[in-house]
Amino acid sequence: TAAECEATAMKHALALALSNDFERVIFKSDFQQVVNALHKDYEANQ
Repeated sequence: TAAECEATAMKHALALALSNDFERVIFKSDFQQVVNALHKDYEANQ
């Protein structure tokens, strides 16, 4: 689905940002559900 593609792309972008030691990353998306899921996953791993 489109949401799955969006989530996969965001996860790859996040992994790239982390590997480059970025401290802040801003994602913009039309899929609020995807953004919320990634944010929830991030907070669970803090």
